[in-house]
Amino acid sequence: MDEIPLRLIQSGFKKTTKLVLVSVMALTGFLPTVLYAQSTDTNQPHELHLTLEKALDMARENNAHNKMADEDVKIVRSQYRQTNALFLPQISVEETAISTNNPLNVFGSLLKQEVVTAADFNPAKLNNPDRTENYTTSINVRQPLLNPSGIMKRQAVKKQLDATRMQKKRTKEYVDLQVKKTWYQFILMQRKTGIIDTALTAARANMKQARDFFKQGMMNKADLLAAKVRTQQLQSDRSKAQNDLENVQRQLAYLLGVSEGTQIMPDENLKMPQVSLGQMGLKPLIRNRSDMKAMEYQIAASRKKLTSEKLNFLPSVNLFGTYEWNDAALLGTNANSYMIGATLQWDLFKGFKNVGSIQQSQAQLSKVRLQYQDHLRQNRVELQSERRSLQTAREQVQIARTTVAQARESYRIRHNRYKQGMQNMSDLLTAEATLSQSKLKLAAALFQYNVQLAKLEYLLEQNLSSK
Repeated sequence: MDEIPLRLIQSGFKKTTKLVLVSVMALTGFLPTVLYAQSTDTNQPHELHLTLEKALDMARENNAHNKMADEDVKIVRSQYRQTNALFLPQISVEETAISTNNPLNVFGSLLKQEVVTAADFNPAKLNNPDRTENYTTSINVRQPLLNPSGIMKRQAVKKQLDATRMQKKRTKEYVDLQVKKTWYQFILMQRKTGIIDTALTAARANMKQARDFFKQGMMNKADLLAAKVRTQQLQSDRSKAQNDLENVQRQLAYLLGVSEGTQIMPDENLKMPQVSLGQMGLKPLIRNRSDMKAMEYQIAASRKKLTSEKLNFLPSVNLFGTYEWNDAALLGTNANSYMIGATLQWDLFKGFKNVGSIQQSQAQLSKVRLQYQDHLRQNRVELQSERRSLQTAREQVQIARTTVAQARESYRIRHNRYKQGMQNMSDLLTAEATLSQSKLKLAAALFQYNVQLAKLEYLLEQNLSSK
């Protein structure tokens, strides 16, 4: 029988030991934990592939400004709910304990407890009574019956709630605009980085060829240095573009409400959607916008508040009722009684407080009306400006596309001539730089067009692009 080599025995022993350890960990439940830790212990950033529509949905759900707008609505809704006290009763339970030797209070406590005897009318005892304790348990009910000023204030709060809901909608529209602008800028930075990478690849190839030509004596040193400078410039441009890309990505992550380490990967490129504005009437579109509706509700709320201040000169009527138990012991129910009634309160003069409140409400109403008219005029001017800017941006895209086509053809011709020795390096570098700049200008023109379209859609609160 042949002798088994020592290394084979050691190898078999290690495999057996490993198998035993794995079996033990599997039986004890430790192995899944280890495997999970290994699978999750990575430094790789999480990638998030998105379209613009998905990004907008994420922002609508996670953006901090949208959440704060939701809370603003809840705040005003709770204020409106508080005005239910104008119609619903107020009920309270009280427990009052006193200990006194005051003659009046002592005799009154004995009466409430229904324990007065003939001996209690002794003048000496009435004038100098012993210490007496009384515990009163009472249920108090107050029911508003008529409050014209309060009812009008309730209507004012209702209008304010409607205004807050419209403001919430406008906030969401504004967040959508910011997401779109940042989204397009992010794609632009990606496109810019890609263009620079392409140019850098071509520059490095030209640099390598220039070295070969220089070694063969077919190129002077000045052209070689020009190729080197071009390569270094592109490397610097790429570093700056990459830094800008990361900054925009962090801003986009903030708007979407995701962690900064998330790598957002757009699943679409910059395009030029077709838009048909036609002869749309701008005035009705602006008036129906959520922020204008919010201002209309604020005007209505201010008008209701002014009416409420005027109604403060009218009386208010409230019903009240009390049922109580009096006893010498805590929470005792030895004697009981009730009282019901009504109060009519009419404030005839409060030191010009009501008059001053009316004047303040009148000024507030006038101010809100002026703000509405000013906002309406401002929006008309801005809308006309954005329409002209969109038309200009469309023309710039068309010009940029033509420029790219011309620069690409010029570079192709000069590159072919350069390889045949009919063109020098400086001309080739100039053509390559012109092509890169033309591509960057096209990307910038598409970005500007999409941003102008997003602004116009924000001003009109309409989707204008055709799918």
